[in-house]
Amino acid sequence: MLAYLRKYSIRVQLLALGIAILLLLSAAAGFGYQQIKSITYKRNSDYTIEMLSTIKQNIASNADSINRIMPNIAYNELVQEYLLEQDRVRQFELYQRVEKLLVNLQAMNRAILDVVLTGPGTSSYHCVGCGDIPFELVPDRTNAYYSDIRYSRYYRSYVIYVLAPVYDNRMQSSVENKIGYAALVLDLSALAPRIDNLSKRIAGSFYVLDRHNRIGSGNDPARIGERLEQAPDGPLPAGEPAVFHQSGRKFIVHAEAIPEIDGKVVSILPSSELLRGLEEMQRLMLGMFAILIVVMYVLYIAIS
Repeated sequence: MLAYLRKYSIRVQLLALGIAILLLLSAAAGFGYQQIKSITYKRNSDYTIEMLSTIKQNIASNADSINRIMPNIAYNELVQEYLLEQDRVRQFELYQRVEKLLVNLQAMNRAILDVVLTGPGTSSYHCVGCGDIPFELVPDRTNAYYSDIRYSRYYRSYVIYVLAPVYDNRMQSSVENKIGYAALVLDLSALAPRIDNLSKRIAGSFYVLDRHNRIGSGNDPARIGERLEQAPDGPLPAGEPAVFHQSGRKFIVHAEAIPEIDGKVVSILPSSELLRGLEEMQRLMLGMFAILIVVMYVLYIAIS
């Protein structure tokens, strides 16, 4: 190669040397940029996965506590007796005992806003907002069915209902006798850990979703109750991010399923935010190369 260049003038040799140096620097800079980009992406992905796991574990812990409370209501003989009682005087006596039981159970988890009982007759407990509760969706013989996120006119906020059918188990019979329903009204902000103080620029947007991808909690409180279009449908690959394009922007989406409430927790971060610092470095590198090309051109002209 050097022997071949000696056939040409010094000017051509210097030009070839400058181009070679420029190509080597470009390759080195490009490789370094890709390495830094890969490291930044991996660190953000690791941080996001850790945050999603923490949120999921917190919700699972709360759900486990609630799931252990529900059978103490649905299978309680006092509750069953109260729902079947038709005598108004006896109802009042039983109501006081039921209220004491339910108040104590409600105090066991701060996410429980209220406990509701409804039966086929006149017996009920705190059933003022029963019209908003989807009793018709509850499967038979379930210990705890989590509804989707719903706006309650009675509580004037978005809530989740945990529902269970109540059967008369006081007498053994081959025929199941459903006598009503029990419902726990859950405060969304207490069910999930507080994530409204997470920085969107650093961590992106975090959302806790129900089975219909409706937002129940997150670091964007204004969107609670909305449906999140960027949320992935179907099975979620563990730890694998998805890419979503919207309005010409690229978003990086992480998601973790929360089987306890049949929902998911999702993180959405614009790619431009993740690579904001790298884009500035890229512009700086391009500026340096532009200056280097100008200097080489000036030297070439001077030698000519």
